[in-house]
Amino acid sequence: MIVRHLNASDLGKTVTLPTLAALGRCRSGTLHSITLETATDTSTLRIGDHLHSVPNNATVYVTTEVSGL
Repeated sequence: MIVRHLNASDLGKTVTLPTLAALGRCRSGTLHSITLETATDTSTLRIGDHLHSVPNNATVYVTTEVSGL
């Protein structure tokens, strides 16, 4: 998924930012908030206890929990 497509339904899900993982930074955790910064074409994501400013065209993986299988 692309960061600009994240929305309220993704809050509380586990997300992974592969670009940050390659840099050895906080790469995965629960998404708590999304703040779109239109002036800079970035979004600020609160993942776990960390804030990350990422380009809106960056890739993010959203893990969907499936139960009952």
